[in-house]
Amino acid sequence: MSSAVRDLAEAEFLGERDEQNNPLPSRPLPEEQREAATEWDCILDPLPMCGVLGSARREWAARHVLAAGALLGKSCSAALKLAGHAPALHTQGYLFGCHLALAWQAFLDLEAFTGPEPAQFSLVGAPLAFTLEARPDLYEYIEAGRTSVQLVNYHALYEAVLEGCGIEQTKQLQREHIQRACAVLDSFPNCDARTALNNIIVAMQQHHA
Repeated sequence: MSSAVRDLAEAEFLGERDEQNNPLPSRPLPEEQREAATEWDCILDPLPMCGVLGSARREWAARHVLAAGALLGKSCSAALKLAGHAPALHTQGYLFGCHLALAWQAFLDLEAFTGPEPAQFSLVGAPLAFTLEARPDLYEYIEAGRTSVQLVNYHALYEAVLEGCGIEQTKQLQREHIQRACAVLDSFPNCDARTALNNIIVAMQQHHA
């Protein structure tokens, strides 16, 4: 659990921030400099951060694993350890918690774009991250918010997200993490707890289907 506290602290120092300490996305890397996302199974070690900043998918995942996913994952891992399961299942528990947290975060990120236009929305959410990666010219709106995110033209960014592929990419991102969480869940013994967790995943999947 002490490593989860470390992760929470590290999340506060990941990437850019405005002068009020609100998180800002990093400037997107050119396509040729982006690296493919990899699976993280390091329960106690710090997350590998090389090449993360500026890569939409990797930065988003790192930010939310550190802020929430690692805590859920390590709690799942600790519960399995206390129950006397084999070490291999401890890692699976960690991965399940991380993927479940990331699937839920993608779900939350999409909520801002499923109803009336909000006055503000997360600047580090997946829909905008993917949109900025496709259209780096939009980063000028992020630059305008370095003093305060209140100075960001949210309407312009909102319209850009709706016009681009960021929403569909976020839905695909959510589906991927749901599938990975389900795959990990299949490695656990069949029981009521596993069924309940699977039902949560299915409900989340159906909401944005």
